[in-house]
Amino acid sequence: MAEDPFEGHRVLAFDLETTGLDTRRDRIVQYALVGSDEQGGSVTVDDIVNPQCKIPTNASSVHGIFDEDVKGKGVFGEHADRIHDLIDGSVKYLRKEMEPLVDMIASDGTFFVTGNHEYYSGVDQWLEETNR
Repeated sequence: MAEDPFEGHRVLAFDLETTGLDTRRDRIVQYALVGSDEQGGSVTVDDIVNPQCKIPTNASSVHGIFDEDVKGKGVFGEHADRIHDLIDGSVKYLRKEMEPLVDMIASDGTFFVTGNHEYYSGVDQWLEETNR
């Protein structure tokens, strides 16, 4: 049997329904993430989002979500942390991928550069991990 290249990793597919196709103007009305976690368990998350604007009839005819469906639902900012936690590349999930770097020796020394994201979320954990 062939080895599963995704074994031990979180693998997610991400889908959006929106008010239109203009990425600068249109808004999210539904998001969904499906896949598996690091242990092979199922991940299924979907939710309706209040876009804080009228949903055009032509968009509703595609995804079936209407203005009355989003009334009382949270705006996207209220969903952002949940989505972030699912797709985040935190130390907890990437420690195994970092292990080969621990014994790296270079004639001019080694250094680690965090990404922009870590400055907003998890910089202390990443710096602690790189210093172990």
